[in-house]
Amino acid sequence: MEQSRLAVRLEKLTDIEQQFKDAMDQGRSSDSGLGLDLGLLWVSENYRVGATFTNINEPSFDTGTVDLTNYDPNSSVTQRLAADSSYTMEKQLSVEASLYTASQNWVVSAAMDGNAVKDSLGDEYQWATLSAAYASDSWYLPGIRAGYRANLAGTEITYYTLGTTIAIVNLDVAWSPDDVTIDGKSVPRGAMVNLGLELSF
Repeated sequence: MEQSRLAVRLEKLTDIEQQFKDAMDQGRSSDSGLGLDLGLLWVSENYRVGATFTNINEPSFDTGTVDLTNYDPNSSVTQRLAADSSYTMEKQLSVEASLYTASQNWVVSAAMDGNAVKDSLGDEYQWATLSAAYASDSWYLPGIRAGYRANLAGTEITYYTLGTTIAIVNLDVAWSPDDVTIDGKSVPRGAMVNLGLELSF
């Protein structure tokens, strides 16, 4: 894990582009660790169910100190930020289940995190997903998939997802049905695009 950390007072937040450059130029703290996961998956002809415990040993990482140049060293905010110099990957339980045809061309899947944990930026997440997919056996007919995912903690953001597989190319998009207003324009609260290649050896 590698991080640079910079705290900026809101009253001094006048040039966001410059603040971003300053954050990128910050000295980075690097640390490594080992997380242990344990899972069990029961696979049958037309279904599978499973559960996974991730980060059972809850590895901890040194994230370095925060640059507090613009803060009063005696303030409670400064003391709280200065005391926060590590990140622990909390253990999390996830469960999953799928139903599929004998040919496994059609699949319906669901998964859910059993508890909320924080990522390295302090944001909580606990994802629940539901999806359906068709996998084509032909190189010229695309496979398709669609789904819904929701963060049950933290941001509580939701996404609709669509994807296709054409030969060895995977293309997936996701967008949030929630809107935010930026510079007077309404835009999705979140959106993602993923393009990848899938090769067998």
